[in-house]
Amino acid sequence: KTELYKNNSELEMNMLAMDLIKSTCVNLAFDKGEMKFIIKSQYTEEMNEFKLFHDDSKNLIEKLGTGEATGALAANINVEEVERFRNKYYPESISNQLNNSNIPMIEEFLPDELPLIEALMMKDGIKSFMDGQFAGALFVEGDKEPEASFNFYMGIGPNLKSMIKENAQLISIMLDEFELENDHISGYSSSKHAPTQGKALSTTKFEGFGNKPISMFIDLTKIPTEGLLSAMDRSLKEYEVLLELIEVISLEFDMNGGEICIKLKDKDNNALTVIMNQLTNIIPNLMKQMI
Repeated sequence: KTELYKNNSELEMNMLAMDLIKSTCVNLAFDKGEMKFIIKSQYTEEMNEFKLFHDDSKNLIEKLGTGEATGALAANINVEEVERFRNKYYPESISNQLNNSNIPMIEEFLPDELPLIEALMMKDGIKSFMDGQFAGALFVEGDKEPEASFNFYMGIGPNLKSMIKENAQLISIMLDEFELENDHISGYSSSKHAPTQGKALSTTKFEGFGNKPISMFIDLTKIPTEGLLSAMDRSLKEYEVLLELIEVISLEFDMNGGEICIKLKDKDNNALTVIMNQLTNIIPNLMKQMI
């Protein structure tokens, strides 16, 4: 009986998600020096009543410090609408949904604090923990021995503030500056890129950063890619040469869909041609490993 309940719960959740989405279209486009994954979604009238994201995330850029960013992320989520959506369609807690999902050993991966956080959220609202704004910036400088630093900002509520306050001293040790206020937490690891009045973060590698509520980019020319994939899994080492082809990866999304753009260092040739030429060199080596 328990297993039957779990299966039905999972099925109902999946059917509900499908009922709220009218259509989704995914396009893959190749051009000179770049490739794009373009996603477009249309929703039912039931879903269109919710505006889960704000219009853009431009207001977060000024909170990310100064200097030329190697990568950055900004998210501006409408938590009031998220909560209204959750109360209407998913009143059950996330931990209960995951426990009922039939995912093997999922309980072992859930943090012990999750039930407490969820109980407080269901009692006091999501905004008692966060206001939906989050941003971070990465700076990598130096050629021979690159040094990395980062800035971050997150809008918070009183419940999350009290939890962070317990570990504030430990967090501050890792940062050059750490700020815990009633409505936000922020910090930076190097004073060189600290927020300065009259100066702004430079994102020349992705001029559209912040135009959408979910916006992100990473400049791989500033990051040592050798050993980056093999550190996660040795079998991925052969694919590291593909990272050498890439200049910038950017991502932006809103309620209507989004776009992932991969810009290559080679601006003269079609991206598909460049990638396939490199794959012809990788495949023989992969075949040798399999034999």
